[in-house]
Amino acid sequence: MADAAPAARGIYNPRRPQASPLFRLVSDHLHLLQTVYDERFAREYGP
Repeated sequence: MADAAPAARGIYNPRRPQASPLFRLVSDHLHLLQTVYDERFAREYGP
């Protein structure tokens, strides 16, 4: 099993969530959501 560890080391590629379109969309509009959440969504979805 010790032989498998060096081979597996080259396979791992760390994720970069900041590069995803979803992360950019959320980060661009998070402040707007936080400002309107209480009046528009809190009754239905809770605080």
